[in-house]
Amino acid sequence: MRSSTWVVALAFAAAACGDTTTTTTTPSTSAPSLATSSTTAPVTTGPPTTLEPIRTACVDESATGPSFEFEDEGALDTFGLLSAKPSLQLTLRLGESPAAPDPQSVMVSTARIPGGILLSANPTTGEGSLLTAIDADGDTRWTRCFADGFKMFVAPSATATKALLLFYVPQLSVSEVVPDWRIIDLATGATVGSLAALFAEQGVDAEGIDGWMLAWSARSALFGPAQDSAIDIARDRLIRVDFADFTATPIAFPASVAGQQPFEVQFGFTDADDVAVMAYEHGIATPTMLYINGAWTDDPTEFGMPPIRVGESMEDNGVSWLTGISRSGSEVWRVTDLPLIFGEGFRHATSDGVTVMAGCITFVDFECEQTLAGVDTATGSVLWTRDDYGGVLAIADGLALITPITPTGGTSSRILIDISTGEIADPSQRWSPNGYYQGCCGDESHWVQLSGGVLVANVDNVIEVWYPADVAPPTRTVSIP
Repeated sequence: MRSSTWVVALAFAAAACGDTTTTTTTPSTSAPSLATSSTTAPVTTGPPTTLEPIRTACVDESATGPSFEFEDEGALDTFGLLSAKPSLQLTLRLGESPAAPDPQSVMVSTARIPGGILLSANPTTGEGSLLTAIDADGDTRWTRCFADGFKMFVAPSATATKALLLFYVPQLSVSEVVPDWRIIDLATGATVGSLAALFAEQGVDAEGIDGWMLAWSARSALFGPAQDSAIDIARDRLIRVDFADFTATPIAFPASVAGQQPFEVQFGFTDADDVAVMAYEHGIATPTMLYINGAWTDDPTEFGMPPIRVGESMEDNGVSWLTGISRSGSEVWRVTDLPLIFGEGFRHATSDGVTVMAGCITFVDFECEQTLAGVDTATGSVLWTRDDYGGVLAIADGLALITPITPTGGTSSRILIDISTGEIADPSQRWSPNGYYQGCCGDESHWVQLSGGVLVANVDNVIEVWYPADVAPPTRTVSIP
């Protein structure tokens, strides 16, 4: 029997034990990867004027020297005490000019890479894309400009040396496109290949696979046939690409999905990086099939699930309760005195045996007096509550970054708390209320991402990068481009 734990999609599993009835949940924390900011240029009147243009167009820059290196890159893998100020403040200036000083709408995505940050910017006008690597000390490692515009990048591992860029190639029919994945070297920014060439070089039969990515993890990506095709298990296959060395491995489809279209099957990866078919129960992604040792199995003892996972139970009136679920799928406990908040945004997340939840002290006609609570994942017992809940920005490794509110409803600060007690982790871990926050309900101009111990925040296309306090470089402000 395998002893690995697993994590898929937006669910976070936490190890626990027990088999009685109470309630808890796993966090629904999804850090957005794209941000959009829209502004309108001011209307001016009077005689025409001549304005000197400033640099707003993307310009290719090649790597000219060695990249920044942390003494121990692994020290950035754990969430801990953060620096007093961000090490990087990256301001996007695409479309900016003296006449229109605000940037045009730009979709932004970032990823932590060794020694720095990878950032993409795609103007919503569709006029090209920018991809740049910025070292942690503020130096630009390289910049690439793509007139044809890529749609996304995948550089999921903080130790990855290459990234995948997705382009769409139009077909004869205007409504049809085919994914075109290109491979980028993160040290130089050079294009070093394509997914199709990678398959051919390794002798992997990719017939019928048009490059549609079905799932990805921190270590691998899973590709399959076109989304509108029915799966023929005698002909079709999956291909997994390992980001450590970019090896491609073909995988047969399980017989149970024959005749379905790929988008109808929920694929994912376990924490051990095994490919799995998932189903959702109590809002938790749960394996129903697992590919291990070259074959598919539906034996639950092989799934490596923790003793208790945290999900939600909803009543007919729409009220949801934090709920602990056993490996067999039965309810173990339920937190019945604190219903979960209603609507979008943070609801719950689990780390180090504690589930942090956003609940309601009172809940009448969907009006909620909010509180933040810590719940023992093993028993469902409430360990602590805070009545100053304003939001949760990040949670991992026994810590949570939160935004308390004042009695009058304003945000008082951002603080890092120990989730075992609900108290501030260290006196140094308090910051001004002015700054980043986690947007809600489709707000893509404000988001917070956590990669190990590195926190990245977007505030109207000003990207802040916060490193652990003991290794953080001094603050540098960088304009892009």
